[in-house]
Amino acid sequence: MASNNDFLSSLESGGWSLLQEEQIEQGDFIHRNALPYINDPKAWKQFHNPVLYETEVRLRNFIEEMSHDNQWRKDKYKRTYTFKMLFELLYGREYDGSKGKDCKYVYVLTKLFAYYSTSIKKDYYDRERGKARNKTCYVLSTKGHEKPPYSLKLRLEWLEAKGELPNFSNMKLPKDDLKPGHARNPKTEANKERRRQLARERYNEYQRQRKQRITEEQQALSEAGRCDDGSVSDDDAAGTDDWRGSQDEGDS
Repeated sequence: MASNNDFLSSLESGGWSLLQEEQIEQGDFIHRNALPYINDPKAWKQFHNPVLYETEVRLRNFIEEMSHDNQWRKDKYKRTYTFKMLFELLYGREYDGSKGKDCKYVYVLTKLFAYYSTSIKKDYYDRERGKARNKTCYVLSTKGHEKPPYSLKLRLEWLEAKGELPNFSNMKLPKDDLKPGHARNPKTEANKERRRQLARERYNEYQRQRKQRITEEQQALSEAGRCDDGSVSDDDAAGTDDWRGSQDEGDS
């Protein structure tokens, strides 16, 4: 039987347990100030996503650095990036889309890039190749680094740095519903919708004229075909009747 001294020694050397072999694996440190706001599964997962946190830190630093560049701020084409462009800028290497590599982060990073974009375009003009490309691309906001962070973990640190206490209002999960082809600013979105409507009207008018032209061409071919199949036109037929009539009258 172990003595009291042995028991005390085991406590001093790291504790004592009936189940020495069974230990629960430890995860990340849980910040007490965040607990009330991450008690649902979606917020908990978002708060503890290290890829989201690290990428957002890099993205905010990138935007803040580029915001000092006048050309970058004024020219939206310079602020337009595909997913791969942003990934390579932030991580200093090429994007690896093979199975099990960088592709597993695409969903969460596209949500993050959308959050920092003034608009998402379905295509863009590739200046190097001199042509338009059908690639989703993000137009980054020049003041993205000033908005509340997307990651709840980074946002908690941001609030603490500002001396503000977290609450249910400033710790809400961010909206990430901006879709390709749309803009965040209501006025910009209205202009986009107006241009889309004009484009639809031009397309419909083009299709109407095209169908009309095809119909007219088919009618012309059909009329020409009736003359080429051995029959005669009305004018020729009328002339033939007159000639026969004159012959008949002369023979009588």
